[in-house]
Amino acid sequence: MKSYGLEMQGPLIIERLQVLPDWKIDFEGRIIYQISDGNLYLATSFEWAKLINETDGIFRKYISSIDSTVTGIYSIYEVPSNQMFIINSFDIIIEDISGSGAMPDISFGILSDTNLFVPSETLKINPTIYSRQVWEKPFGPALQGTNLVFCISGAATYSNFILTASTTGYLIPLTNTGPNIPEPAYKLLYRKEEIVW
Repeated sequence: MKSYGLEMQGPLIIERLQVLPDWKIDFEGRIIYQISDGNLYLATSFEWAKLINETDGIFRKYISSIDSTVTGIYSIYEVPSNQMFIINSFDIIIEDISGSGAMPDISFGILSDTNLFVPSETLKINPTIYSRQVWEKPFGPALQGTNLVFCISGAATYSNFILTASTTGYLIPLTNTGPNIPEPAYKLLYRKEEIVW
């Protein structure tokens, strides 16, 4: 079918498959919504390319409704394969609080070392004035497969204390050639002495 223009009213439903088929040159120009990960893919002249790319700008990952009156470790984000996550900020927001008492002891890092980025410390928000505390550029990058977590190591003694923890940052592709080799890409954003591998 040939078309030299398209005008429509109502929804346009893209082809949907649970998993992408193996790429073939005959697929060039084909667009598929992959149900298993909720992303759109375009068949280029050599591969399937994801159309929504998180590396285009800063984005936020978060976990909410954390009961900080109990201790626990909460996963926020796992860095995807072949990517490096440059952390821009980490912040805590108080969702709900009642009673009085001690603030929780918190840290933010990776699953194997929750002190790698923000060491364990008592949350310093004054809940009668502020509801948010931010750490800007909390040290090094996180590499592919890194599970970023938020940890409550000392529970709040308030009767009710609910938090949201979030991190913002940039994804940078890790390639074997070109400007996106990990160290050069990292040096564009941070001082060389801050690098942590």
